[in-house]
Amino acid sequence: MKKILSFLLFTFLLSATLSVETVTAQHNHSHNKGNKGYYKDTWKVYYGGQEVKGATSSSFVDLGNGYGKDTWKVFYRGNVVSGASASSFKNIGKGYAKDTWNIYYKGVKAGTEVSAEPSRRGGYYKD
Repeated sequence: MKKILSFLLFTFLLSATLSVETVTAQHNHSHNKGNKGYYKDTWKVYYGGQEVKGATSSSFVDLGNGYGKDTWKVFYRGNVVSGASASSFKNIGKGYAKDTWNIYYKGVKAGTEVSAEPSRRGGYYKD
């Protein structure tokens, strides 16, 4: 009986040690200042090595091209996208994203109608 209890205790301590090392490695990796995208650990979300204030790690999803969202908020390059609806928000490429009501360009509301003609700066503009 003592051997079984000793074995169980050893197994528990070993697994707890490995879990702490894994979380520590993820946490340290998240703080790498060379990162250009989103990373998260168990508690926090990071963009470019900086903590994303107000983001919920457990529900956070990297949408690509600087966009990310959690259950309640949308982010562009680590900053909150004001007025964006997280439940319907989608990255549509080349800096553009949309939710049910608006279109966004690089995290800023562009309006509901965007011209199909490029502007002279290389983006698209509102009519």
